[in-house]
Amino acid sequence: MCEAGKPVVCMKVGRSRVAAQAALAHTGAMVGSSKAFTNFVHHHGGIEVTDTSTFMEALEILGQSKWPSGVRLGAISESGGECGMLADAAEPTGLEFPPMPYELVASLQERFPNFLNPQNPLDAWMVDETEIVFPESLELMAHSGEFDILLAQVDITQYRGDAENDWSLGHRARSGRGDQGPANLPCRDDGARHRPTTSHR
Repeated sequence: MCEAGKPVVCMKVGRSRVAAQAALAHTGAMVGSSKAFTNFVHHHGGIEVTDTSTFMEALEILGQSKWPSGVRLGAISESGGECGMLADAAEPTGLEFPPMPYELVASLQERFPNFLNPQNPLDAWMVDETEIVFPESLELMAHSGEFDILLAQVDITQYRGDAENDWSLGHRARSGRGDQGPANLPCRDDGARHRPTTSHR
């Protein structure tokens, strides 16, 4: 499949001793060497991941109709701290967060005066309603021509209903159409979903 230009994502279980024993008990078969599996996948051009979250995200990205044409990344987030986390995660992979050009900064501040010092990644916390600032900022970033990839980072928590995320899915569908402009990719943070709650009896 790789030779045909189709991406193949692989995840191997049975890396640890206990997992190997579990596989043997379940299927009656022994698992192979993790190192040999990794070398085999890389030799044939496959993509190896080691956890289910990365597995699902890889499938999501590779299933998009438009793939990134470069490494220039533009992002918007609900949190300044998560902007820093995005930058930290991108650097080891070779992705770049180029600075915003003056014209784009001016356009963002004209539309949203609460953007005091817009930078890339763009911190949209308390700038305007999320349903407004996210899509309109992404549109301005897309039209600037400065980015190969646009990424919207949104927290998915038990406190946010499905209706609140409809705008995100709808905007991504609209902005992903056509062959021009940057690839539009999702980015989610599921960590807050498992935040403990306290009940009073």
